[in-house]
Amino acid sequence: GIDMPRPQVGEGYTFQAQWTQHTQNGVWQDDFRLAKKCNLDWLRYSWPWSLLEPEQDKWNWRDLDERYEFAQKIGLE
Repeated sequence: GIDMPRPQVGEGYTFQAQWTQHTQNGVWQDDFRLAKKCNLDWLRYSWPWSLLEPEQDKWNWRDLDERYEFAQKIGLE
């Protein structure tokens, strides 16, 4: 992917999670389950910096925390 200092998702930029519909509940969980069903033990998951830090020094870990906790719950690292 393309890494930019602070691209603003929703302002003309898209990111992988939008292409794969990983912003919708149910879709990313199903993909995580499929990865585990394929006997994967770990998964690299990208998330745009502009969603993680929407404003300078203001952090939003909610979405990534949710995905991390779910991955651990089903045995993915």
